[in-house]
Amino acid sequence: ASIAYEAAGGSLEDDFLLLYDTDSSDLGLSVVAHKTRSDEPGHFVLMMTPKQLWPDEKKTPQDVVFVVDTSGSMSGEKLADAKLAAATLVGQLEPGDSVSLVGFSTRATTFQAPTTIHHVGSTLDGLTYLDAGGDTNMSDGLWNGISNLNAVTAHGSKRLVLLGDGHATAGSTSTSTLAAVATGAQQQGITVSALGLGLDFDLDTMAAIADAGG
Repeated sequence: ASIAYEAAGGSLEDDFLLLYDTDSSDLGLSVVAHKTRSDEPGHFVLMMTPKQLWPDEKKTPQDVVFVVDTSGSMSGEKLADAKLAAATLVGQLEPGDSVSLVGFSTRATTFQAPTTIHHVGSTLDGLTYLDAGGDTNMSDGLWNGISNLNAVTAHGSKRLVLLGDGHATAGSTSTSTLAAVATGAQQQGITVSALGLGLDFDLDTMAAIADAGG
């Protein structure tokens, strides 16, 4: 194995400490892959989960909301991939965590209110009700997701996961305004992640939201 550390214009204040284990079973891997056509490149999301190195009683619960673009541009494989990604991530949540689901097109709708996870491998039933159609009011979706997280009695970390193609056509549509919404969420203790779907997704908008959201 080869391990490297590189930094520019900075230095470590403390010793660099590397902890590792030769037992590969302590690392969980999950892959969500998508390929539109056999003669074109595809893309994938790889999620790696390391072994828990702290006692269960010290683990911080997670409050997660999935904010899914259900506009007309998400019809077909994009929405199917969004559902698969959300379902995969929900299956990795642990007892005591909470999850909710927001879908947005012309306006945002809560399809599943914050629900406590009771066992590993839980499902997100609201995903079955998501259908594509209408405009893309991403700002309303983000605000609705933030509202869902703020409704949870805070006892853990809060995360908003945005899934879509990033093409906002209704509500506040500018990249700077959408990034400002994510900044506001981050200031409320909410981490915002963004997963772009489809080969034509708006990288600038989704990256700006993710960067602003911490």
